[in-house]
Amino acid sequence: KLILLDSLLQEKLSLLHIPLKSKMASSVSSWLVPVLLTVGCLFLVMNILNARKTNKSLVDDIERARSDVRVAMDTSQDCSKKLDANTADMTAKDQQLASLNADVKTLTEEKNKIQ
Repeated sequence: KLILLDSLLQEKLSLLHIPLKSKMASSVSSWLVPVLLTVGCLFLVMNILNARKTNKSLVDDIERARSDVRVAMDTSQDCSKKLDANTADMTAKDQQLASLNADVKTLTEEKNKIQ
């Protein structure tokens, strides 16, 4: 009987401990889950703000790069126009020089004939 009584007492004590542990776990989870959710939400908000800041910076960099490309293209077109103008001027001068050389050659031949 004593053993039976002891085993019943142990059973009752074990039944008492389970609800206490369950109540403690329930108490911890009742505040732990909202805290974890709050921390997660704060992390997400900080991530969103950082992403917006990074996107704005990238958009500014893209606009600056596009502007630089436009300036470079305009400068390239100006240089190309100047090169074409200088090439045409050089061609005209080369033709004029060739004409003058031909005149000098002709005049030199005439001078040699006269002498």
